[in-house]
Amino acid sequence: MHPKPEAAPLFEVKLELVGNTIDFVPSFEHDKRGNPGIRDLFDQWISDFYKCATTVARLDSGSGDYLNEVKDNFVVMAVRSRLTKLLDATKQKLNEYLLTFEEYSFLWKRDIRDVLEEFLSDDPRELVEDWTDSESESFNQIMEVIGVDPGRPIPPLSRFDEKISYFQKIRNEISNFKTPVDICWVRVNAQPTKIQLSQLATKWANQYTSFLHDFCVARIDGVTGFINKMLGYLHGDIPFEDDENKEALYSVMTNIRDVKIAIDAIKTLFVPIREQVALLKKHGCSISEERLVALEAAPSKWEEVVRRAFEIKEAILPMQMQEMSNIKQTLATFSDEVQSFREEFLREAPFRHDFPRAEVYKCLDSFYKRTTVMESRAKDFNNLEMLFDMAKSGYRQLKDTFVDLRLLKRIWDVIELWTFSFDDWKSTLWNQIDTDDLLLRVKEMQQQLKALPKEIKSIRLFACSFHNGVPMFICKLALFQAIGGRGCAQLP
Repeated sequence: MHPKPEAAPLFEVKLELVGNTIDFVPSFEHDKRGNPGIRDLFDQWISDFYKCATTVARLDSGSGDYLNEVKDNFVVMAVRSRLTKLLDATKQKLNEYLLTFEEYSFLWKRDIRDVLEEFLSDDPRELVEDWTDSESESFNQIMEVIGVDPGRPIPPLSRFDEKISYFQKIRNEISNFKTPVDICWVRVNAQPTKIQLSQLATKWANQYTSFLHDFCVARIDGVTGFINKMLGYLHGDIPFEDDENKEALYSVMTNIRDVKIAIDAIKTLFVPIREQVALLKKHGCSISEERLVALEAAPSKWEEVVRRAFEIKEAILPMQMQEMSNIKQTLATFSDEVQSFREEFLREAPFRHDFPRAEVYKCLDSFYKRTTVMESRAKDFNNLEMLFDMAKSGYRQLKDTFVDLRLLKRIWDVIELWTFSFDDWKSTLWNQIDTDDLLLRVKEMQQQLKALPKEIKSIRLFACSFHNGVPMFICKLALFQAIGGRGCAQLP
């Protein structure tokens, strides 16, 4: 039973996205809420046909009807069988048509924000990679010093382009879907779904362009704001040579330092920002005209800032040299203080195995806090050195102290663990000792010792704490195991 090619469809249904499901309205079968579908309508028609047989009284008996005879009639049964097959075939073809939309199911099933965050976390890159113009400072460190936020690491722009183009391709594919479509004797109007899916594809594409737009705008505002701020600062009055202007001198020199360390970094930053602007323009997402004008003028303004900074630097050079001599004396005093602190640490820190156990962690905490304070002061002095174009002091003693503190902490943690375990085992009665279990646990602890870094093993405290006591304890356990516990009371 196939419909004639020229015959009009018997039913027309809409294809709609409701919640997280695309389905026909009305549905072919009854839906989840119990509303009847097309198949239910056919069942109702068949039921009405059978009811006709109940309206005629039987001629042979004068009572009853012909319902059973009609149901058992071969022709009726054959027609109903063909109708069932036709309904099943139509349902199968309708389901096959639904599957053509399944590849786009992520558009309505997945959360846009979660997918975007997964994308941003997949192989993110810094805004400026392979920065080699500075021997001591990374690009992000320079940006931190001058107060310009380079933004979070993000995937390369090529991947943004790929993603946005992908969703635009999906939108075009959906818009090219033919509608309405005749499937057997059912006409499917997919226009509602086409509109919904096109809107979803646009929404997904906009999620990526919106993120990139906001990211780009923040970078433009950051770099142009910094340039305008420096331009305003450096066009102010130059301080004179007197003590009252020392604060003004430091302020001007701070601005000059920021300009000096950022000369190449700012120029480099223009490149990725322009690339972002170009990509956004390609996909129909434009930056405001005001920001584009500011970005276009930024390079020439930056050149003006650099020129002005070097002019002022020449003008304040005598004051700078005078202040530098005072700073050198301060730095020398602090360097002696750092050396004295290091010597005190080596002398009083818990490097000895006979150090009072109750005082170990108090001592380590005290030295850690003092070292942190010294490190903070060292950073302040490093900033002064950078400000006055002086060689940067490394203060190696502080770095070595932090390393030693970490090593000492790990050694004493192990010592405390072993001491606690041995003290606990010593309280066990001889007839209750499980030598196999103790040997296994000691061997596990020995493996932990072997896994410790070489730096820890090279410290004398480690050798004094473990090289003698542990083997002796193992020997006692092995001896106890060998003699089977007899005469163990005589063991020391």
